[in-house]
Formats: sequence, structure tokens, C-alpha cells
Amino acid sequence: MADDPESTFPKPQSSIRRFRIGLNVLVQITLAVVIVALVNWLSCQKYAQWDRSASKRYSLGPQTTQVLSDLSEDLYLTMAFGRGSDVYPYTQRIIGLYEQAANGRLKVRWVDPLRDPAAIAELRNQDPKLIFEQNKILISKSEKLNGTNGDGKEVSTYEMVTEKDMFQRGKTVMFRNATPRPGKILNYRIESALTSAIVAAIEEKKEVAYIVASKGFPQSISGRDAAMEIRDIAAIKQNLLVKPFTITPNTTVPEDASVVILLAPSVDFTGAELKQLFRDYWEERKGGLIVLIDPLKYRALPNLIGYLEKNYGVRVENDRILAMRVRGGRTIKVSEVESVYMPESPVTESLFGRTTTLPGQTSSININVAGAGDDPMSPSSADKKPLLIAYNDFWKERNFRDQNPVSDPREKMDVNVAVSVERGAGINQDLRLNSSRMVVVGNGNFMDPSPTQESAEFMLNSINWATDREELVVGIGSQGASDFRVEVGERPFTKLERMSLRYVPGLAFLIGLVVAFFRRR
Repeated sequence: MADDPESTFPKPQSSIRRFRIGLNVLVQITLAVVIVALVNWLSCQKYAQWDRSASKRYSLGPQTTQVLSDLSEDLYLTMAFGRGSDVYPYTQRIIGLYEQAANGRLKVRWVDPLRDPAAIAELRNQDPKLIFEQNKILISKSEKLNGTNGDGKEVSTYEMVTEKDMFQRGKTVMFRNATPRPGKILNYRIESALTSAIVAAIEEKKEVAYIVASKGFPQSISGRDAAMEIRDIAAIKQNLLVKPFTITPNTTVPEDASVVILLAPSVDFTGAELKQLFRDYWEERKGGLIVLIDPLKYRALPNLIGYLEKNYGVRVENDRILAMRVRGGRTIKVSEVESVYMPESPVTESLFGRTTTLPGQTSSININVAGAGDDPMSPSSADKKPLLIAYNDFWKERNFRDQNPVSDPREKMDVNVAVSVERGAGINQDLRLNSSRMVVVGNGNFMDPSPTQESAEFMLNSINWATDREELVVGIGSQGASDFRVEVGERPFTKLERMSLRYVPGLAFLIGLVVAFFRRR
């Protein structure tokens, strides 16, 4: 029986149908590749991320974002980091966030001191004083680290941030073979240090804070005093210059002074010195003032305390903020004041709700004194706001020498321990750019001997607010390096085990059966 000729050759319609199917598959694959490539390209150009870490160490604060977005010229960052360093991956990620926020204004160059000797030699030719014993960041306005001054001489015009500024570590561990291992990172301070250096690089002049040293200030047991603490945190976080200032009736506040700090003086001021500080400098020149009053020196400062009350309606009371606590089965008097930051002022806006403990003794501050500057319509009116108040069952008491003080519930209300005073703005909030600003604290040990993170941030915010650097009064605190642990009990663990070993595989099996059923049909 002869074969059917029609069964020997495929039908033309079948070949065309197969060609169409192949063409359709090819088009689909091409479109899929194009879509995936386009999505990846868009994700590199426009993307968002969310920082879910407890300390928010993988995101930038609003202050940093504002500074970077306001850059009007290019800045060059030379990242001298060893690729084998334990902080290299984290630093690389943070610098990526800086580049994104700067909208192309940051030009970043990575250099490994061990693997790029030619680049290191080039940097040292620009500044022979440079050494690379640790990781560091160099910030400059040009590709080179040095420029020329008015005389045509080359000078170094860059800012530098070292690894010590960026990361606080624990003690170095020594192994048996005498190989040192860097200590564990305790705090991440890279954002505060780097942003401050960027601000210093773009500012035309450095802000100078003068501490009145001729009236004395407390010394710490460790040999470091509060003035040294302020100098160090200002240099690390805001690149402020902190200098001592000797005041006499015949001297004047230096012309480059941005803020003057009276750091727990133990010797009173004369009338001429008070006029020089408050009338000539603070009111006329619109300078900034920060006054820390030590309650132990209250009786030695009648002129200063009386001047604040008479002229600005701020009275530092001759009392103590006390509390009764049970320790070791005994009820004792406690003077370390646990305080909370208030939201009314820009100084404490970034600290609102956080607490700090004031060491030593603290006096309350009354800002409801009738007197100078009470008329809000007057251009010389004083706007006073509480910055820090005592809480947790503290009260103010004049009979503080009594070993058994009696608590008065009425005295627990609004016990101010730090206030801000602003004069010259009237009631118009938009006129505050030309006002005089002052912060008064009723504690002389606020920055001594070792300030807390909140105290240091409060002092920097006070300096920046008093010097009218509003863009820096946000507070960039360091982020602690805390371990995150998930505690799973027996019952949650059983549920998790069932879900991962039974439910999810079973669901995948059922979906496979349904797909196979429809494909066979």
C-alpha cells in the first residue's frame, strides 16, 4: 500500500505557525532583557533606601543633607583608606550617601596607602607634613590639596578628618604573637566629623569661641578641665576655634569673637567688664554669650547674677535642685539632677525628649521675673525659653544644707536648669537674624570632667545658635554600635520550623500540581 503523499511533507501552515511561535518567543525574550536592563539603569539613577537600624547609622541626618544640597561649588574628597580595614565597607557606603545627597558636587577619589604608593607620593608632594599612619579623609576645593595666598605662595587649603575622629574604638587587643587587633567600634562619628569638615572647607572664615579664663573655672580630677573638653568637641564636630580670653576693665572682646563663654567663673566681674560683655559686645555687636553658673560660687558673683536679673529678667536662684533617693536601705539626699530637654527653642529641638544627668550641684533659673524687656512690642524685649528642666521628683530648695529636706509639691513644677535669652527680635519671628542670643545654665559642671553625648550636643547647639549658624543647629550625634539580637522562644520557634519545613514546601507543591494539571489539558 502506497504512502499518502500528503503525510510525507509538512503543511505550509504548520511551518508558518512554528515560525510565528519562534518569533514571538524571541520578541518576548528581547523585551524582557530590555525591561530588566532599563529597570536596573533606573534603579542606579533614581533609588530610595530605608534605614531600619536602631541607631540609624546607615542614613544621613537632616543637617548633613541640608549642607550637601546647598553646595554651590565642587568639593574634592580624597579617601585615604586601606581596603583591608574593617571600616572600609561602612565608610564606602556612607560616602555613597554623601555623593547622592550632594547631587554631583562631591568628587570622591579612593586611595589605598599600601597599594597606591604613587598616589600617596603625589599627596605628600603637595603637603610634606602629611603622614598616613591611619585612615583619613582630605577635603579641598580643588583637585590639589594646596593653593596660593595673596602673596602667590602655596599654602595648604584642605581640611582633614582622621579615623580617630570618625570612629570611637575600645581598647586594642594584643594576641600572643604580639599582633595588635583594633578594638571594637563603640561609636560611629563619621557623619559629625565629615560634615563639620565640609562646613569648615566651604566657610570663608572660621568661627571663634572665646572662653573667659581670667575669672577661673573648675578643674577636673583627671587633669582635663571643661575648657579643654569644649575645645576638643568643637574641633572634632564643628571645626570651631576655641581660645582663652583675659578680660579686664581696659580690654575689649576681640573683633573675631563669634561667641564668648563664661565657664563657671569663681571671681566676680566689675561694672566695666559687665558693660563690655553685655552692653558693648552682646547687645551692640550682636555677639553670642553662654553663661554657666556654679552654685558653689553663687555668693562670689553678686554683680554678674544681679546684672542678668536687672537687665534681662533672668534670675539664677540661690537654691539647689534636690531629690530623696533610697540607696543601700537608706534615704539620702541626691543633687545629681536628671533633666529633660524641652522643644521650645532651636537649641534643643534635636534633643527634645532626651535626658541627661547634671553632675554636682545645680541652681534653678527663674525667667518669670518682672522687669527688663517685658514689653513684647519693644525692640529690646527679651524672649526667654526653657531649654532644660529637672524631672523625676526633683524640687528646688533654699534650705539645701539641711540633711533632711522636706519636699514641697508646688516646687516640682517647671524647675528650669537651662534657659535661652534672645533680645532684639520683638514678636516677629522673621527678624531673628539680627538679634542677640544668650544661653544660661545653672550648673558649673555641665561640661566637666567628661560630658555626656547629650551635654556635648547641647553645648555645640548653643554655640551654633548663639553665632547665628542656624544650618548647624540640628545636632549630629554619634551612633552607638549596639548588637541586635532576636530572642525566639520555644513556641515561636516551633511555628517558624513548621512554616519553613512544612507549610512553604507544601504550598509550592500544590502550586506545581495545579500548573501541571492545566498544562496537560
